[in-house]
Amino acid sequence: MSIKKGEFISTYYSDQRRCFLKADDKEYFCKNGTGSKDPTIDPKIWLMNEMLYSVFAEKIDLPIPEVKFLVNNNILYVGSEYLHNRVSLHLVDREHALQNLPNKIILTKIFLLDIFLFNSDRYGWNILVDKVGKVWAIDHDKCFMGDGKNDIHRFTNFSEKKLQYILDYTPYGLLNSIVLEPANIGRLMDFAKQLAFLLRMVTLEELSEKMPPEVFGLVNTDYFAKIKIWINFVAEFFDSRSNIEELVSKLKERGKLNE
Repeated sequence: MSIKKGEFISTYYSDQRRCFLKADDKEYFCKNGTGSKDPTIDPKIWLMNEMLYSVFAEKIDLPIPEVKFLVNNNILYVGSEYLHNRVSLHLVDREHALQNLPNKIILTKIFLLDIFLFNSDRYGWNILVDKVGKVWAIDHDKCFMGDGKNDIHRFTNFSEKKLQYILDYTPYGLLNSIVLEPANIGRLMDFAKQLAFLLRMVTLEELSEKMPPEVFGLVNTDYFAKIKIWINFVAEFFDSRSNIEELVSKLKERGKLNE
């Protein structure tokens, strides 16, 4: 794969980890992965997580901005295409943006893919709305391997703690309330099976084609294999209305389901 040379535009406030770069006449919001409190973790792991999510998202036709690797001043970044007419969900009429059918379909995919890929960082600021009201998912550097070690135990006891893990990856009450409303449960159950089928088709070869060797080398292949098992567990969980009812009950207890 080729890494594009990025032309520096500006920093993101005073944050040295993030900046805006330009390549091929497009602007990208870029991260270099540094800033971890744990110096033993290779910062490129966040770049790997971001690209991995994009590969899975493409497989299920989930709208996310174009993601690519860029280099500036000998620093490697992962960039997400930036368009000025996309704004955070917090800045628009959320009820209008979320209630139309096309967006419910996208939001159901976001909800499920976050669970499938262990993404614990879904809130209103990383869902964008464009000028025609379509929603987009962004900011996925906390998925899959998280910060490099926090979620390792997740790959050892799937069957015993499915509900607990699903609760950990459904933090956003507004999204939960839209996806888990009674009228959408049938779609959620169908999508869980359909998306699981597609996601199991993602290969390590596809990832290697999207990542430079120093980033792809951070993909733990054992975890990658086990996440396919987790995908099966999740699909089975959402194939049961009683499981979904239990999830709704637990989310209400935790204050993670908007009434």
